[in-house]
Formats: sequence, structure tokens, C-alpha cells
Amino acid sequence: MVKNPESKKQKATIHYHDIGDYLNREDKLAIVKKFAAVSNEVIHWKALSPNEHGDWINERNDVFETFIAIGNKDAKEEIFF
Repeated sequence: MVKNPESKKQKATIHYHDIGDYLNREDKLAIVKKFAAVSNEVIHWKALSPNEHGDWINERNDVFETFIAIGNKDAKEEIFF
């Protein structure tokens, strides 16, 4: 990402393109190299906005909320000492 120093009032828009899962480094680089430029019409960019948890790519799983906390900064509670 690159911040535009000229833009003082407008919030940034983050665009995302998923190239696939379970690829090794060489495969990822080959795909990116084929695109050649971010303006390539083959790339189907998706504008991202954070969800209510502040996640940008929906990585959160609701089961996380059911886990036992290993610490609480506010209550100064810890499991590990």
C-alpha cells in the first residue's frame, strides 16, 4: 500500500484480489508477474471495508469468542506467570 500525501480529506480505499490458496512462493510470483500492472483488466479488484471487528478480509471465526481467555489486561489476570 502507498499513502497519497496529496489526499488529506478522502479516506483510503483498499483493493484486494485473491490469487488462490495453497500456492508456493514461485506460483504466487508467477501469477503476479502475468498481471504486469495493477491496471490490468484481468484483475478483478474487490474494494475492502472493515467489518464490525475491524477485520478486512473476514478471517475471524465466531468460535473465537467461546475460547477461555488466557489473560485480561484490565483486570490484570493471567494464566501464565
